[in-house]
Amino acid sequence: MESEDRLIQWDTMVTWCKIWIDVEKKELKPLLDLIIDIKEIGFWDSFYPSQSHRALGICLGKNYTERYELPMVYISYNPTEKNFAIQYQKGQGGETIRTECGTKVSKNEFKEIHEWLNNKTCTRVNYNKKEESKIYIDFNAMIERDLILLSKTDFKKDANGNTIQLKEGMKIKVYMDDRDEFDKRDDLIAYGTVEQNNSGVFTTCKWNFRVDTNGIRHESELSQD
Repeated sequence: MESEDRLIQWDTMVTWCKIWIDVEKKELKPLLDLIIDIKEIGFWDSFYPSQSHRALGICLGKNYTERYELPMVYISYNPTEKNFAIQYQKGQGGETIRTECGTKVSKNEFKEIHEWLNNKTCTRVNYNKKEESKIYIDFNAMIERDLILLSKTDFKKDANGNTIQLKEGMKIKVYMDDRDEFDKRDDLIAYGTVEQNNSGVFTTCKWNFRVDTNGIRHESELSQD
């Protein structure tokens, strides 16, 4: 009975997506294709869907009361940017961690979604915060006091293996491996903004990183803030 109810909810989710496409004329076919594709990897058998703001919600809970407490994931598609985004929540409407993907959600990202939804430490009551996304950068590639070469392409992998699409004005955290005087790992960290490379130098690089006013610091210094 429970499995039948779950499949009915997935069929309803497909219907909603078709309404968005056919009636509301939203360019969301990639989202519809994703909903159908994840049936093959067992998501329809394991989780319940929900819809909010034309996004796919996924959870072990079948109604709002259960979803409020349990780990939740929303997958949305941006037809303008032609990319997916994943929001990890500790219960519906809870604290959110957002990851931007490319034109497809990768196998690694589906694995991460599956692990999040089954992780009891990610509930609203008992939440172990997911590691903040950070992107590797070579701080030696500095072309101005606060400007560093970042990427030749529109996509970079973060430290968790997620594909991040770079965009003008995007706020990101970057890092580079480093060690302290006791040979203990203590990465260099900076926060700042993605900018197109309009410097006139290193023209094969498309994107630069502009360091914010806090500068480049060791990770151990951040914990003292």
